[in-house]
Amino acid sequence: MSLEVLTFGGPPGSTPTAPKERVGSKGAGLLRMAAAGLPVPPGFVVTTEASRRLMSEGRLPEELPELLRARVRRLEEITGRRFGSRRRPLLVSVRSGAPVSMPGMMETILDVGLQEQTVAGLLRATGNPRLAWDAWRRLLQSWGEVVQGCRAERFERPLNERLAAQGLQSTRELDAAALRELAAENLEILRAMGEGPPPSDPHEQLLRAVEAVLRS
Repeated sequence: MSLEVLTFGGPPGSTPTAPKERVGSKGAGLLRMAAAGLPVPPGFVVTTEASRRLMSEGRLPEELPELLRARVRRLEEITGRRFGSRRRPLLVSVRSGAPVSMPGMMETILDVGLQEQTVAGLLRATGNPRLAWDAWRRLLQSWGEVVQGCRAERFERPLNERLAAQGLQSTRELDAAALRELAAENLEILRAMGEGPPPSDPHEQLLRAVEAVLRS
């Protein structure tokens, strides 16, 4: 079976459909909704062949990086944003979706494509400093947990300490300054592990995120 990466959410008539055996239940549903003209945010689905070859060969298919680059370029055309841009950055989330329901849950990595240099661009594009710093904080935490195998407690401890010190119940109550400080603390945790933050090349970041989610 050949490997494909299918784009959805573009102009009417541009979205293909595929069975869940090829794209997972979640992917099949998104493709059907987009093909029917429903307002689905644009994205793309990696076919299950990538997972099969990762499990059998121990590595991702060699053609996957270029396929991902091509689909990212398509997303850039649809959204008017650019992957890794310091002005209008394009961010994607890497989510899993199996053909059949399985026990447990595979991981998710949000805000892939964000870097230290692009946080300011996200802030300018949205006018929302709280959103920008929270996105960077969450990426650093999920990257540490899913890609680098760091225990969640390493990131949850400073977060819970800050909430307790301010008498707050959830992260939603923290302001932009607190989230920026937490992001800096998460960055230091990653550096202490020896690997540092996500790669500055957003395409490398995406490829590593895809592999980590599939391995999960």
